[in-house]
Amino acid sequence: MKPVVRPAADNPPESIEFVPKRELDRAQQELERLRKQKERLEKENERLKQETERLRRELEAALRASKRQAAPHSRGTPKANPKRPGRKPGRHYGRQTCRPIPRRVDERITVPWPNGCPHCGGGVEPESCETQYPEEVVRQTVVRRFDIAIGNCRQCRRRVQGRHRLQTSDAVGVGNVQLGPEALTLAAILNKQMGLSWGHTRQGLSYGFGLEVSRGGLYRALARMAGRTPAS
Repeated sequence: MKPVVRPAADNPPESIEFVPKRELDRAQQELERLRKQKERLEKENERLKQETERLRRELEAALRASKRQAAPHSRGTPKANPKRPGRKPGRHYGRQTCRPIPRRVDERITVPWPNGCPHCGGGVEPESCETQYPEEVVRQTVVRRFDIAIGNCRQCRRRVQGRHRLQTSDAVGVGNVQLGPEALTLAAILNKQMGLSWGHTRQGLSYGFGLEVSRGGLYRALARMAGRTPAS
């Protein structure tokens, strides 16, 4: 232990005690531990600053890319020496596949050869016949007319009218022009499953099938469907 020097008699007395070496060593170890902890915290703080700066740069780049028209299709920074696009010729081409032949043929059309060669006008000699199977989507809108029988109950005298399974509503009068069940089902798939807006759903029905309907009409029709659908 280190001795404590006491002051002269004319000076104010000071109380100086001996500190055991064990406590001094313990205090020095605590100071060393706190110093190392401080260094670790400073390093962690520096690392977090760098990570924050990196994320900030990536966020700015993403915001800039979202404003460009081709951003969703961009592949980032182009390569310095890109490979040639397309399949590789020869044995590196890989297995070539094609669409299978349809099992059903709805319409068969015979295509004769032209009366003359389209290049020089000469006659054409028959050689062979090849087949081709185009799969086409035929736009067809079916308009149905329901002649609904209406009467009155003989007992309670309330109005009674018939109902067909293809009807989507009992409305008549100003509401007698409606969308059928297939059209409503397609609208529900486009809007709810595929995520199209009401305007794009309306355009899909108009461009694909010639059905003209407003966005509000679609909304009300699908709301009625939802109200009649049992909860799962």
